[in-house]
Amino acid sequence: MESFLITDNQKKPRSTNFQTTTKLIKVTLGSGVFAIPFAYSQSGLLWGVILQLLICITQYKSWCTMVNCLGEEKRQTLIEYLSSIYGDRNWIYILAKVMSILLNFGCGLSYVILFQTTIGEYFDNNLWCRLVMFSFLFIIIFGFSFGKDLQIFTPILKYALLLVYLSFAYLSTLAVVQYQKWGLVEPDIKKVMMAFGIMIFAYDINGVLTEIRVEMEDTRSFKKCLFIAMVLETILYLFFGISSSLLFQSNTDQSIITNFQIEFKGNYPIEITLSILMISYVSILIINTLMVNMPVYQLVNLNTHKIQKFTLKILYVLSQMLTAFLYPNFAIVLSIVGCICCVSLGYIIPYGMTFHYALKPIYQIFNSIIVLFGIAGGVFGIITCFD
Repeated sequence: MESFLITDNQKKPRSTNFQTTTKLIKVTLGSGVFAIPFAYSQSGLLWGVILQLLICITQYKSWCTMVNCLGEEKRQTLIEYLSSIYGDRNWIYILAKVMSILLNFGCGLSYVILFQTTIGEYFDNNLWCRLVMFSFLFIIIFGFSFGKDLQIFTPILKYALLLVYLSFAYLSTLAVVQYQKWGLVEPDIKKVMMAFGIMIFAYDINGVLTEIRVEMEDTRSFKKCLFIAMVLETILYLFFGISSSLLFQSNTDQSIITNFQIEFKGNYPIEITLSILMISYVSILIINTLMVNMPVYQLVNLNTHKIQKFTLKILYVLSQMLTAFLYPNFAIVLSIVGCICCVSLGYIIPYGMTFHYALKPIYQIFNSIIVLFGIAGGVFGIITCFD
């Protein structure tokens, strides 16, 4: 079977350390960043900072562990490595592949939910409008499932992201200036655990981590690039999460943009900013929905039977769309995906890979603590989501 992952047989331009660091930052800043303010509003500022730092540190250690197992000179992706070392029937390989597919599904689902809960607010919430929006999105997502390369949208995405970050910078500055207007929440354990799922989702890099490493000129510098990227991301998340949570203080668990519409209605500068943000937002939502689904589409394309291929794509897109429209709860979906998929890929699998190697007792203890931290957070996070 032909691999759809990057290998030495598919030559790509090698990235410098700066380019690698930039890529690591870009791939992490996905739909999860839009839920970071809600996570802070649930956990409170103190526990939010503590939880985020713990996740950042433990995730960095997990990714470094994965890189150590791959070796400095090897140019293998995670799935290729697990297949070659453990075989295609081993539990760790099956878990990695299943969770990777589910994570892609969850990422695409999160963007569809964001689209519905933000853009949908501008239309009458009746059955007719919902059917039109559902049909419109289905045609776009299913139509692009046959595309082989969506990189043509990268320039649009780049400028849209720039507008989004500039808009968020203005709104966050407003939050800092007017912080005395907003009361801080008193967190409880349930809200903190929901925030755990969202934050680990926001940090997850998964298989993209190894694919970015594959493209490097010097793979030995990867850990340094990863460290710099995660530090910069943490600073961004902290600033954005803390400042924005002061403004996005409400009972809604949907989009922070929708939240703004209610609390600042009639404020002309903010409404202009929100309009710019919304236009950029729509571009990002549609493009990212297409791009995060591409690995699954490419996997389905390996099927030589045309009817089966067509059917699988319809089922995949329909299940994603129906889930989003029947259960449009952005924060809960992100938390569930984070607690299940990101815990498996970010804690269990990296340390499961170390079973193949002889480790000193001190490293075994340290690794076990990190795995238990991830599992405990995931379990209690899931319980909170369904409570």
